[in-house]
Amino acid sequence: MARRTWIAAVRAVTDPSTRDLGVLIVMNEVILAAAEATKTHTESVDTFQSPDFGPVGIVDKDRVMITRRPTHRTHIEASGTLPDVALVKMAAGMDGRMIRAAASTGAAGLVIEALGRGNVPPETIPAIREVLTAGLPVVIASRCLRGRVLDTYGYPGGGYELREMGCQFAGSLPGQKARIRLMLVLAAVGRHRVAEYFEGL
Repeated sequence: MARRTWIAAVRAVTDPSTRDLGVLIVMNEVILAAAEATKTHTESVDTFQSPDFGPVGIVDKDRVMITRRPTHRTHIEASGTLPDVALVKMAAGMDGRMIRAAASTGAAGLVIEALGRGNVPPETIPAIREVLTAGLPVVIASRCLRGRVLDTYGYPGGGYELREMGCQFAGSLPGQKARIRLMLVLAAVGRHRVAEYFEGL
């Protein structure tokens, strides 16, 4: 299997049809856009998948077949040392302790892996507000495997309240990718331009 994967990857990377597709993952003869891919199993050979959008193509023996071309790509120039960004996962009944703890470590920003469409337990709101007031960017991702965050719900702790407070939404990026994006943005352009790189995701 490893040999077949290497051969498929070399075929994909050298084929003209994959130009301008950005970073790709080729595994199990399936071609995925890295920005859309996530690991879904601890060991399975088809662990990398794109749950929302599917593959961009396949390698079928001697041929690379591209079936779709992602249109949304962002280039962020990486610079030397990246700032620390904390990642906090939400669960039912949580309060603000973990958020305050993450902020107290000197993190330059915070990504919150929220529930569902991008909602948090109401008890965490005061801590999130404190972090925002301190000038740190807060990005909301979802802990769900599929779907994007949105300001759909208006109840306490809902996405609407988080947006109104000044949180940024990570679209369909999972928490770990939102964290990398925020680290790169903070290093490249600073906290005052974070919104530009998360709007429309």
